[in-house]
Amino acid sequence: MATERETPEVTDADLIPVHIMGKQYMVPPTLTIMKAMEYAGYKLIRGVGCRGGFCGACGTAYRILGAP
Repeated sequence: MATERETPEVTDADLIPVHIMGKQYMVPPTLTIMKAMEYAGYKLIRGVGCRGGFCGACGTAYRILGAP
């Protein structure tokens, strides 16, 4: 019989802001970009790469606040 993994409960204080399509969402900091999009309510149905956060197939651009 399989058991569910225990996951720590995430509170609002633990969430970080991400901006998707110009809108801000608050998501847990441990998520990959694709998982953060799903957490925000987006449904990814094709061309989503490895889903592991390391292959680079999903072609992502990001900016860091204060960086040129």
